[in-house]
Amino acid sequence: MADNEKSIPHKIEWTAPEYLHYPKSFWWYFGTGLITILLVGYFVFTREFLTATLFLVLAVLLFFFARKSPRNLDIILGPAGVKINSFQIPYQQIGPCTDP
Repeated sequence: MADNEKSIPHKIEWTAPEYLHYPKSFWWYFGTGLITILLVGYFVFTREFLTATLFLVLAVLLFFFARKSPRNLDIILGPAGVKINSFQIPYQQIGPCTDP
């Protein structure tokens, strides 16, 4: 029994990306930019300046986050809980599994 306890690791750790990143092609940016220009132009033409501004801001955010690369996260499952980089989550806060 002592041999089995020694073979169990006290913590499991790995590195994973923050999210899956799909590189975008030139045509994705071109199409998104064209759609944005058409939408903003339409709403300016119909004098809906707030909606045009909203679509412009949303397009800028979309382009910004499309180019952003994910960070690598250090994940550790240890006796105290789950640790992601420097953020610790105790097992008591995760709660029990309630599968049907």
